[in-house]
Amino acid sequence: MNIQKRGEIAGTGRMVLIYGPTGVGKTASSLASSFEPILTVWNEQRDQTHTLKAVDQAIGREVQVDSAPHTSWDDTMDWLRNIDNTKNYATLNIDNLSYLMNVGLKSEIEDEIFDARDPKKKDVKKLINATKLTLEGYGALAGQMNRLFLLLGQHAKAGRIVIITALSIDKPTWDADLASAPLLAGKEFASNMPSYMDLIGYARAKFEPNGKPSYPPQVSFQRRSTDVFECKYTGLQLDRPAIGPLHIMRMFKKFGYPLPYDFNWETGERI
Repeated sequence: MNIQKRGEIAGTGRMVLIYGPTGVGKTASSLASSFEPILTVWNEQRDQTHTLKAVDQAIGREVQVDSAPHTSWDDTMDWLRNIDNTKNYATLNIDNLSYLMNVGLKSEIEDEIFDARDPKKKDVKKLINATKLTLEGYGALAGQMNRLFLLLGQHAKAGRIVIITALSIDKPTWDADLASAPLLAGKEFASNMPSYMDLIGYARAKFEPNGKPSYPPQVSFQRRSTDVFECKYTGLQLDRPAIGPLHIMRMFKKFGYPLPYDFNWETGERI
């Protein structure tokens, strides 16, 4: 253990989770307002060019973003273990956490459990057993996610802004007091996850008077008295709740976070 004096403590990196219903603009708005250049770890099996075109349209130019498509859990974890892999980027974007955990990692664990079964039992209820996650499997799911977030924390300590997006679930079974929370499989990691984060924001769609969706969405890092969704805010004491349009750079300035570089507020480009 090394002792760091106050002036030696790194302060530029942050861990931010933005979650909400699908289609409200979480990913596009985050990319459009994040510190560039950006590296996005893309987990969903769909074309991301439409999202990037929407980002370009929002900022009026081509966003400085590179993509690292997720292929397997071991491959992604091995890549993240080398902190130098993100040294040329200001922002590391993980999209989408719900898919990565609930589909990607969960499927790999299910396959591992099924492959280890007695061959004579594999043909009994094959479809069910091939997708059945045991108690041991849920433990592995939580353990691997904890390891992932420890690695992401190392990238944040190295100065990267880690922006993670996730879907939302209403009335999660692991906390009956919440009306909405990030969509994460199992109880253990969902309970541990907030301890890794500096900010957890719930994104909701905004609408124009004619009913047309308006972007960026509204994101809440603190609750009003009637709110019952999961959120987290760490930063300067504010005159009003940390609620507003989803704009990463403006939020960082408002919350008193050290900025990785000076930038033009009109264009968002680095000075």
